[in-house]
Amino acid sequence: MPTIAEIMCGERGIEGVQQLLTADSVRDVVQSMLQPTAVLQACHLRRAKFKPGRKLTAYYDAEMSSAVQTNGPIGLTSVRPLAVTWTPPGTPHKLAITEGALGIEIQQRGLAAPFARLICDRPDANMHVQMAPFDPIYPHLARLMDPDYAREMLGAYIDYNSHWNVTPIRYRPRQRHVLRYDAQTAPPSTAAAPQALFAKVYADADHQPFYVRNQRIADWLAASSSTVTVLRPLAYLPADFTILYAQVNGEPLSDHLAQDDQQRNHATLHNLTQSGAALRTLHQAPADITQGLPTIRMEAELKAIRRTCEHIAALLPETWRRVESALRRAADMYGALPQEAPTFVHGDFKADHVLTAGNQLTLIDFDSCALADPAYDIGKFLADLVWWSGDAYSVAGAQMSNAFLAGYGLAENDVRLQRARIWQTLIGIKMVAHRVRIFDAQWGARTDAAIQNCVAGLYEMSA
Repeated sequence: MPTIAEIMCGERGIEGVQQLLTADSVRDVVQSMLQPTAVLQACHLRRAKFKPGRKLTAYYDAEMSSAVQTNGPIGLTSVRPLAVTWTPPGTPHKLAITEGALGIEIQQRGLAAPFARLICDRPDANMHVQMAPFDPIYPHLARLMDPDYAREMLGAYIDYNSHWNVTPIRYRPRQRHVLRYDAQTAPPSTAAAPQALFAKVYADADHQPFYVRNQRIADWLAASSSTVTVLRPLAYLPADFTILYAQVNGEPLSDHLAQDDQQRNHATLHNLTQSGAALRTLHQAPADITQGLPTIRMEAELKAIRRTCEHIAALLPETWRRVESALRRAADMYGALPQEAPTFVHGDFKADHVLTAGNQLTLIDFDSCALADPAYDIGKFLADLVWWSGDAYSVAGAQMSNAFLAGYGLAENDVRLQRARIWQTLIGIKMVAHRVRIFDAQWGARTDAAIQNCVAGLYEMSA
């Protein structure tokens, strides 16, 4: 096994990183944190992020079962998300090393079991492990995961009484958290209440404007379109820095893009056309919605892409040289084109954030909305379509992009589309860095092929 220092600097390549992520040491530490009556069945690796020379962070789901009869039957299983962070030797410790008052609260709420400990440091392995709901940056996450607190809290917004099952959908310590609440009893037919809700948990009150802005966007789009709506927040919880959303009918458009064969079916293409038209409408948002929004600029995005691709630079230097060349060319090409004044953009417009239910679309997740070149949103959606089709030049890829652009109302010679094609390349590179997981088999080959697919259109434009 290579040393942690060799792995963290990238010297041992992707193989060293993958060895660390799948090592028995993770399982051993998690097992040591369990109560004697619990047995660790598996640790499922869900996501990992490598910052060469700084840290490697991985997110797992630990699956446990009871070894003896306690409050439930023998063999009863439970799942708990956890985060593991490795740092180079000698790195100053920035993570909590004691549970403190938060750990006591989690114990008192009955949320610790089957774990005896919620955090564990292994200095010999430069490893830090922590379990949900422990996060000192988000101390309110503990009470939000408490079913008793959830029942009391949701009772103020739901017109029927129920116990709720609480499931952490996203556990990202120090970053963000998303919870799902499922009612244990179905609402009565007379109650206009959802069966499930989602909670987006923030660290502080700085995100309260998201709630207000989302309401305004929903109101405005409701008056502008009969077939497209915005997922309207149910409530903002000031004591918990949380926005509640009710579950709505519909499936992510990405599900249909992933399932369809080479020839996209008529309904999916129609939804893509609707998505283009919906985005065009969003780009005409009035001034009261755009006030106070941050601005997306090319220079900042290029820096963000370079940060996102740090692991590619360290582990795939040839691929990184291709990326760096594309970034420089894209910046030059973009600067040479006529520009537009920044307008309202969704900021994260992709197929995951478009829910479809027949002829009805629901747009979700406006946390990233900003002022920017409208070509930014167009390019991001086109890059997402390339990801789902696998090839921008395939029959499926052409069908999807043509349907979307027809809905938006862009001709191939439109300068906005020319800028969007540049954004498509840049954001496509960023998507590859995020979406090709570093623990996947053939990570290097898949990443290199996907990057080549992203940059091909850029060089064709400049030919």
